[in-house]
Formats: sequence, C-alpha cells, structure tokens
Amino acid sequence: MVLISESIAKRFWPNKDPIGQHITLSFVPGIPREIIGVVKDVKVDSLDQTRPNEALYWPLAQVTAAPNSQWHSFGMSLVARANGDPNSLVTSTVRAIHEVDPETPITDVKTMQDVVAESLTHQRFNMFLLAGFAGLALLLAGVGIYSVLAFSVRQRVREIGIRIALGAQLRDVLQMVILQGMKPAIFGLLIGIAISLISARLISSLVYGVSTRDVLTYLSVSFVLGTIALLATLVPAMRATRVDPMKTLREE
Repeated sequence: MVLISESIAKRFWPNKDPIGQHITLSFVPGIPREIIGVVKDVKVDSLDQTRPNEALYWPLAQVTAAPNSQWHSFGMSLVARANGDPNSLVTSTVRAIHEVDPETPITDVKTMQDVVAESLTHQRFNMFLLAGFAGLALLLAGVGIYSVLAFSVRQRVREIGIRIALGAQLRDVLQMVILQGMKPAIFGLLIGIAISLISARLISSLVYGVSTRDVLTYLSVSFVLGTIALLATLVPAMRATRVDPMKTLREE
C-alpha cells in the first residue's frame, strides 16, 4: 500500500482516478503496491519552493520486511509538538525512544524554527546583502541631498537676504528650501515604486513572506525614505532662515 502526492497523480493519471492502481518501487522490485490515497504536495526543500516535489508514502515495515529490498536500514524523522520551549522535550523524547529500542541512534535534533531558518539561509544572505547596499544608498542619498541644498543656500544667500528684507517671513524661506529638496526626492520615490512594481517577480524570489503588491510595505518604505530626505533638508533650511539681510546687502 502506498500514498502518492497530487503531482504524481497529475503526471501519471491526469484524467483517471489513481486510487486502486498498482505501482512497483524500483528499490523494492517485484512487489506491486496498491495506491490507497492521494495527499497534498508539500514543500520539501525550502519554504519558498514553487515546484512541487513528487512524493510516495508507504509503511516503513513493508520496506524493511521486503526480502529483496536493499533498504533494510535507513534514517527517518520524528516530529514532536511542544506547548512551550521545544528544547525541553529533547531529553524526554530521546528517553522514550530508547525505552522502545536502546540501540536506535538519534542525531540531528533541531527545532522547527531551526529547520525553517536553514531552508531560508540563501534567501536570508541575499536579503542581508541587499539591505546593506540599500542602507549605503540611503546614506549617500541623504548626504547628497544635504550637500546640494547646503551649497544652494550658500549660492542664494543674497537672494534670501533680499526676500527677508522685502518682508518674506521665515516660514516662507523655510518652505522654499524644503520644497526645493523634497521635489527631486518625491520624484525619485515615484520612479522607485514604478520600478519595484515592474520587477515584482524578481523581488518575490528574494523576499519570503512579503507580497510584492503589499501596500503597507510600499507605504512604510516611502515614509522612511521621505523622512530621511526631509531631515536632510532641515539643516540647510534652518541655516537659510538665519541669514542676516543687512549683513548680506552690505557684503554685496
């Protein structure tokens, strides 16, 4: 008796019910086995796996008891559910197994969190690398906005001084400089969102558990980037409000 996965059923019996059909396993030759059920496909390699694994499930006793089988001894996995810390079950679980068979070797004991983490090691490395470059790009962008605006304020000291002398309020000067810095930042955000939507399929292979159409993610990232750009404009903007119009005009 065997159970087969949905992918096997679709491959060999696409238009027929596989229940009741017989198959022969290559590693247990000469013993036809009846298919008694079809089960859902599972992710074997990693959580981001997209192609289903074709799988067979059969009783362990039938394999080890087969006269021509070369698989008389092979490893198997035991999964135990814990209400609290899963590590607290290790000792008692090992003791229970050895009470049944003291000679059974137990190796590679790990929690399900460890299994999940190992399956996503490659994706996690890519994300750390991408996050590092993104952080560096964000830092350079902030420094660039600050530098350009600081230079622009120094170049426009006479203009700002004249504006203040003619009655411009400090908030008007502040608003003028901030808008000058935020316009290209907002334009860049819009371009970035458009590019991320276009390259959604590539991003989905790097980011597990986050939809490429997640509105909250786009809003959060836009808020962070906009805040960095705003902070980068504040220092030059505040410096512009401290321009002394009388001193500026005398120097000119």
